[in-house]
Amino acid sequence: MTAQDIADLLNKEFYENYSVSVGNIILSTGSGSNLIALLSELIENSSRTSCKCEFRAAYVVEHLYFRDNHFKNEFCNILLDIFPKIKNESTKRHIGKVMAHALKKKDILPSVLDCEMIASACVDWCIKPKVRVAVVIWAMECLFQLKDRVEWLPYIIEDMIEKLSADPTPGMAVRLRRWSQISI
Repeated sequence: MTAQDIADLLNKEFYENYSVSVGNIILSTGSGSNLIALLSELIENSSRTSCKCEFRAAYVVEHLYFRDNHFKNEFCNILLDIFPKIKNESTKRHIGKVMAHALKKKDILPSVLDCEMIASACVDWCIKPKVRVAVVIWAMECLFQLKDRVEWLPYIIEDMIEKLSADPTPGMAVRLRRWSQISI
């Protein structure tokens, strides 16, 4: 499948088990590279009209990252490049989750400069008004993975935890309890 074929597929009606079904099509046609290229292009040229396609591409990429090692390795090659460019809140959720996992499992080995860039993007995501809880959670997970590699990060994490602790949602409260057990 070409990137355009994948975009057409992603723009069709959303349904139950979407990421599994579309992921099966991508893998069976050997189109993982084209999905990655499409997501990268959509992030680079993010617009309101491409928002749905970008989110769905990120959703399928997340699924395939956790499902297929070859796909995961290929996606990790561009993850550092696209991560700070993401503007779509739903895309941030899916790719933030992938980044947190990639950092934890050492699927990527970011340089000091890369760590600073990831941390800066995550802090920006967290402090943005009306950001979705899932985006904040995955951004914070990334920050905890980077706290020993970015000099200024422990101080920022403390302040962010304090801010997030004021009237948290139930999902955030669970994470805050977990994060409080991690030494900063």
